[in-house]
Amino acid sequence: MKPNFWLPLYNIFGFQQKKAMNAFRHITSVVQKTLGEFQMIPENCRVLAAVSGGADSVLMALVMNELGVLHGIAHCNYQLRGEESDREAFFVKSFAESLSVPFYNIEFQTRSHTEASGDSLQVVARNLRYDFFERIMDAENFHVCATAHHQNDQAETILMSFVKGFSPEIIKGIPWKRERYIRPLLKTTRIEIENALKEKNQPYCIDSSNLKEDYYRNKLRNSVFPHLTELNPSVGQTLENKLTQYQLQTKLIRSVLSPYLNEGKELNFVRFLTGFGAEFLPLLIQNFLEKHHIYGQITTQITELADKETGKFVPLDGYRKIVRSRTGLSLIEENLSFETHVSVSGFSGEKIILIDNHRIIITNPCNETPVFGRKNVFYLDAEKIGYPMIIRRKKTGDTMTPFGMKGEKKLSDIITDEKFTPAQKQNLLVFADKNEKIIALSDFRISDSVAITQHTRTILKIEIMHKN
Repeated sequence: MKPNFWLPLYNIFGFQQKKAMNAFRHITSVVQKTLGEFQMIPENCRVLAAVSGGADSVLMALVMNELGVLHGIAHCNYQLRGEESDREAFFVKSFAESLSVPFYNIEFQTRSHTEASGDSLQVVARNLRYDFFERIMDAENFHVCATAHHQNDQAETILMSFVKGFSPEIIKGIPWKRERYIRPLLKTTRIEIENALKEKNQPYCIDSSNLKEDYYRNKLRNSVFPHLTELNPSVGQTLENKLTQYQLQTKLIRSVLSPYLNEGKELNFVRFLTGFGAEFLPLLIQNFLEKHHIYGQITTQITELADKETGKFVPLDGYRKIVRSRTGLSLIEENLSFETHVSVSGFSGEKIILIDNHRIIITNPCNETPVFGRKNVFYLDAEKIGYPMIIRRKKTGDTMTPFGMKGEKKLSDIITDEKFTPAQKQNLLVFADKNEKIIALSDFRISDSVAITQHTRTILKIEIMHKN
């Protein structure tokens, strides 16, 4: 085994540590304060560290070992990058031995799991990883598991939300703690991590897949953030500070505007204009739209309606529109009857469709990490859907090939086997492609024909909920 398998690995067995210098001491101090501030490690708590072999997790393990709060290292080998994955596992094992802490390793047949589940590769890997951590913590009496998310990860998450046009009020960053998982490096930047490792002469692994721009986050990380950091070396902290500031401002603005925002679908801004003038009208309109979950670039078009004549409108989707009324703006929703079918053409963005007491939100592409197991939230391979997509009620003789099952099955048999309640039967919705081939069934699952695989490039999300 040659040491040049890793960059910049110069000595895989020695792990010799030089005298701690400024960067490492600084991070150790920051992590110690973070652990205390957020009460991450209770007294007599055993800590497991998730270590991939990359710079972030290696540095995290070193710091926690320095603080005397490292009791074990867990590593997952997804077997996705051939020998590179195996070399990383060997590296982390040797690293754990150098720190004299127990090492827990597992090899996953990730591609086989992905093909069997129909989930995306990222989702499968995440589920496998956290299931392994849970089992190790339960079996070996660990109380918490530390993951190496750092400030750059946090900044990327915030920036992605800003780019998508989300309101600061609903942007969620990476939490300091989540159940049994802690993130002690969230106040530390990537460059600080690399400098500390360099000072310690500590080798680490480089995951070649992180250099590819197949995913939104990788594009942001590799192509956008380096330029932002050149312009502002503290861009991560700046984004966090701005988000906190914006969230406080949003709360203050909401409290001021609340008397002018009723609970309905009408926005009357005559009285507001009398008190504040036209300068602040866009803020009122934005808050009205956010109450109805309308975000993004379309809000600019809607704001411009204030200067239009009565009757002008901006369509949101096939079933909602914002209309300029005599006194302000109106959100018009068309309720569709049981007998009406809805035709959805291919699109990019978000569509909200109302059918009786159902609100259907279709997102294409879906850039979030899919979370499976939630009722009436479906993730489909967008490129496998033959448009227009048809949303309708069940018809006699309908069949589908449910994901995870072989062959066609009558919907009537599915309803019987799944013990649908009378209410479920009455409200059942069928999603079909242009050839009337059923691709999803509410209160059940998607069809095998549109399941996500390792080759999926674009995910479409369907969420079905009852209107309030």
